[in-house]
Amino acid sequence: MLQNIRDKTSGWIATVILGTIIIIFGLGFGIQDYLSPQVNSYVAKIEDGGLFLGFRKKSEEISVDDFRTRLEQVRQREMSEKGEAFDAAKFDTAESKRAVLEKMIDEKLLVFATEQKGLKITDAVLADALKKMPAFQNDKGMFDVLKYKSFLAGNGLTEAQADKLIRDDLELQMVPGTIIASSMASDAEIDSYLKLQQQTRDLRYLAIPAPAAAQAAPSAAEINAWYKKNSSRYRSEETVTIEYVEINGASLPVAQTVDEASLRDLYSKQINAYRTADQKMVSNIFFAVTKNAPASVANAALTKANNVAKLARTPGADFAALAKQYSEDEGSKDSGGDLGAIEPGLFDPAIEKAVATMQVGQVSNPVRSADGYNVLLYRENVAGEARSFEEVRTELEANYLERERERVLNKTVEQLTDKAYQDPAALAVEAKKMGLTPLRAGPFTRSAGEGLAALESIRKEAFSDSLKINREVSDAIEVAENQIVVMRVVDYKPAGIMPLAEIRDRVQTDFVMERASTAAKLRAEALQARVNKGESLDTIAAELGGQVTEWPMMPRNPPIPQLTEVAKTAFGLPRPDGKKIQVGIAKLQADSYALIQVTGVKEGDVSKIDAETRKSIRKQLSQARGSIEAQDYVKSLRKEYKVTVVEANL
Repeated sequence: MLQNIRDKTSGWIATVILGTIIIIFGLGFGIQDYLSPQVNSYVAKIEDGGLFLGFRKKSEEISVDDFRTRLEQVRQREMSEKGEAFDAAKFDTAESKRAVLEKMIDEKLLVFATEQKGLKITDAVLADALKKMPAFQNDKGMFDVLKYKSFLAGNGLTEAQADKLIRDDLELQMVPGTIIASSMASDAEIDSYLKLQQQTRDLRYLAIPAPAAAQAAPSAAEINAWYKKNSSRYRSEETVTIEYVEINGASLPVAQTVDEASLRDLYSKQINAYRTADQKMVSNIFFAVTKNAPASVANAALTKANNVAKLARTPGADFAALAKQYSEDEGSKDSGGDLGAIEPGLFDPAIEKAVATMQVGQVSNPVRSADGYNVLLYRENVAGEARSFEEVRTELEANYLERERERVLNKTVEQLTDKAYQDPAALAVEAKKMGLTPLRAGPFTRSAGEGLAALESIRKEAFSDSLKINREVSDAIEVAENQIVVMRVVDYKPAGIMPLAEIRDRVQTDFVMERASTAAKLRAEALQARVNKGESLDTIAAELGGQVTEWPMMPRNPPIPQLTEVAKTAFGLPRPDGKKIQVGIAKLQADSYALIQVTGVKEGDVSKIDAETRKSIRKQLSQARGSIEAQDYVKSLRKEYKVTVVEANL
């Protein structure tokens, strides 16, 4: 047997096969991948197919930390929105966690696919988007760099980090935004929507009071059983407490004066910063050609431009006179075609590119710009002027001292971190030796904190495994300009169930409320069943000692918030057919319900809708359709790229 195997694995065929296997192992995988156990540190991973046999495969991961941070953010948002109605038990289910992860996967897929398909946000688009963000604009709608700097400092972000966040967000919206913007809605769809949206229903309404019989106080056994069954409602969030040192460059001992020689040396090194740029003065003879003009029209304009360019190059030619005679630019022809100084961003890129290669006195060949052909004359170069040392001395001194503060700050941070890395527990001791004050913050959660912990960058670093579990000292974290924080975690409490002894009163209150609500709902359901079997709503009302209320023309969105659940129930019932009565149940309060019967339906009158309203509805419907189509696009990406989820890390 063994000899047969040896015989069949010798020869040139086996050599080729073995060689291929060695190449694949060497290039694609690495032997260590097969000898070492695989430990996935991510919750989800997105991969493309690679070039060939998985080579050069590209991927993006959603880390455990990022997932936990998002989960806590969603938890806090829902708690804030729902208040007492927030169901912690429901939120902590595997299904809810997976829903949060699926949303993150969709977002990551969109950015990943956009980049893989070569649809990138250019620096120019990024800069334009940044300048248009309302948060960074002043009262006049102009970009305010101070507001932007303040935002960076308040969130512990560098410009590069902020650029990446904004770029990712733009890439996230790029394809879905285009899909939504291109969607449309027909007149028939608008009419159908308006008829439903403005539909009214005639109702009969019977309030069902809460059960009158008082229930006995819950026993200890009942409370214990309730607590065990609903323990996930009483989870505490994981928290950390940090010890930190904040190093403020403005408060460090730094020389307050600078000698003259140092300032002059700095001036000579930075002379270009105080020199205005040379100005290229250009004149232009313009021949208009619209973007979609026929080829014959464009060619005729080009012929004119070539002829005028030849005239302009004739010795002794008067370019200004030619411009006045031939140019079709009404704004410059009377001034001899003078465009002034060509500055970046102010003129058509084709004109800027052409002028960059010209010499003074040179006349260009016709240059095709967005609006036509341009014959350019580089008339004159106005040399930039340098501001004198005396003019900029104050500015130089401020820059020198600022650099000195940065140097001292960096040196101080380096000395502290070098000591603390060797022994994290000595952070406070070493700080005091250097004249710095160690402080504490916490306990705080992943999603919220006070003081320094209000900064997301601080919370994210504090909950990283290196600090939370390994108890290492953080890297230097810039929380504001010239303000650095170095920290370590001194206490960590994992998320868990709060002991019953600490929250017994709260548990008892929840139990009593739930019991009353359940009893009220069971009563309402029993009465509903009786009506649906043939008893009249009036019979039930007489039994309860109540009265049926008639509500004609109930709109889908009632003006009184208390009627929202009533309207929702009413519009969920089938149209009355005159044969069988059907009633629904609307929850009014925790222990109060009502029976709802629909007696009539009236469609909305679309003839009274004005053009402006129809335009607004068309936009809403188009966006709604576009949103669905965008969701379909994301679903298609799930098929195009491989998505791996590590359930154990949820």
